[in-house]
Amino acid sequence: MPNVRGGKTRPNPEPPHPPMQVPGPSPRGPAVAEWRRPPILDLTRVLDVPRSRVFALWSNSDHMARWWGPRGFTLVSCRIDFRPGGVFRFTMRGPDGRDYPFEGTYSDVVPPERIAFRGTIDGDNEVMTTVTFVEHDGKTTLSVYQTYMVESDSTRGAHEGWAQTLERLAEYLAHPSQARS
Repeated sequence: MPNVRGGKTRPNPEPPHPPMQVPGPSPRGPAVAEWRRPPILDLTRVLDVPRSRVFALWSNSDHMARWWGPRGFTLVSCRIDFRPGGVFRFTMRGPDGRDYPFEGTYSDVVPPERIAFRGTIDGDNEVMTTVTFVEHDGKTTLSVYQTYMVESDSTRGAHEGWAQTLERLAEYLAHPSQARS
């Protein structure tokens, strides 16, 4: 079975500067400004196939519809314009029948090394994602690095969702007749 490394959403690191006290008249005391970093997800998975095959499955909506999303979810809509500046629109349907739309823009596509995209979830929570593909001895180390503007129920479940999505990708890749691009 492919190897999974990583495994935790990292908490916000300490800000580079302490909170700044701003003097001024206020019945609640001085105003305090804080430097906050967005929540971060950092996950790595080793897949037993060359990166060109793995990368190809991210660029084709027919293939994505077969493996994208956590267990029990289906991708009921998948439109991608796979190029820098291209738009994508996905809708995942959960086991409860609820739809989860995700849309955005590819900011970087470097075959077969990297995909970066910016999108929104929960209506206005901006998500920035970079997926990298590194090959060594015929295996691919796939890394997902993602930041969110705010923490929400969706972002708190992102680590498990991504882990299950990458597991589904590994299972799909294990059936070469299905996973050929």
